[in-house]
Amino acid sequence: MSDSEREPDEGQPEDDRDDRGDPPPKRSPKKRRKGRPKRPAFARRYPQSPELDRLLAAFEAGNYGLVRTEAAALADDCEDEELRAAALDLRRRVHADPTSITLWAIGLALLLFLFGYYLMR
Repeated sequence: MSDSEREPDEGQPEDDRDDRGDPPPKRSPKKRRKGRPKRPAFARRYPQSPELDRLLAAFEAGNYGLVRTEAAALADDCEDEELRAAALDLRRRVHADPTSITLWAIGLALLLFLFGYYLMR
């Protein structure tokens, strides 16, 4: 008995082959729109702008310092409200969370207190 005539074992899933034994056609990946750079999911609704695209590329590359400075400058200089909101949102995404800053400060204060207590004993 050949491989194609055998019935699948109980633990193995059935093959998706059609009646002729051909495998199913491979699906092609989604095509990006030509000329439009791929954006992160949160930035898909941002307006199209070369300056904003440059900031998004820096964000994806991990250059958050550039994003911090240039996004604030872009928000101050532009007159388009959508572009300003997008730049400020991108700036907000690279800014440190106030809760994490507070927790770091509490941890540092506790460490200094314990160190001082150890030295005084």
